[in-house]
Amino acid sequence: MVNLYNYIIENRLFRKLKADDLLFAEYKCLVEEERGEVWSHTNYFAFGLSGKKLWQTINGKYLVQPGKLLFVKKGANAVYQYFDDEFLALIIFIPDDFIKNVIAKHNLDLQKVKQNKNPDSIIPIKTDEVLDSYFHSILSYFAKEKSISKSLLKLKIEELLVSLATNQNDPFLNNCFKEIYESNKISIKEIMEENYCNSLTLEEYAKLSARSLSTFKRDFAGVYNTTPGKWLTEKRLGHSRYLMQNTNKSIEEIFNECGFSNRSHFIKVFKNRYGTTPIKFKSSRQPLRKVI
Repeated sequence: MVNLYNYIIENRLFRKLKADDLLFAEYKCLVEEERGEVWSHTNYFAFGLSGKKLWQTINGKYLVQPGKLLFVKKGANAVYQYFDDEFLALIIFIPDDFIKNVIAKHNLDLQKVKQNKNPDSIIPIKTDEVLDSYFHSILSYFAKEKSISKSLLKLKIEELLVSLATNQNDPFLNNCFKEIYESNKISIKEIMEENYCNSLTLEEYAKLSARSLSTFKRDFAGVYNTTPGKWLTEKRLGHSRYLMQNTNKSIEEIFNECGFSNRSHFIKVFKNRYGTTPIKFKSSRQPLRKVI
């Protein structure tokens, strides 16, 4: 799976500006496949400039197109691209520690808003003329011949975070910032529940949780009383079973979306767990009720 942050850093075709772990990038899709998988060990904003691209989580689908903005929490997602127009976006990577420091520095009062449902790992953000102008102003920095100071880049991201944190129109984002600010240690449970359907390695899960591999395994066992491998297989099988019962997706779509490496492996572990093949299970399900 591609680490989006590292991929942008290492690719000379992208225009980018960097200040420590903060990164501004003018991103265009260079991949020809319709579906891909990306992950990032740090959070990022994605603001559409042209074309469109779809980010998908376990719980939802989110389209980035001109003028649309997403906040993507650190983790992994499937992405789908369209080929009718070139996709271009401004992506800004911001780690948890920087968000914490900005909230503390400006003494931001983040009042937690009660939610009817749990927010996803991707939060769509309402844009307006101010936000639209902000992102387009960032683009002008890429054209400057002189290098931009790190201090200015940090101030620009502070400006964005303060603006969003004081905006009452995005309660899910406000709650997310508050949770980041109040957390002393990254929750393994949160990382795993949001990313179990993504084909990350254990090393990548450990990095997402800001732990060494050995510490990750030990802390994981303390939370779930099993190994990461066994837990991931069980969660992915449960989700695949849910999709077969409640959607009309094909077997190939399902095993891809559930993080299995290939079809034969998926069929084998599914049969071991449920005593039948995915095809037979899917064909014997109760038909879905039509919504009138």
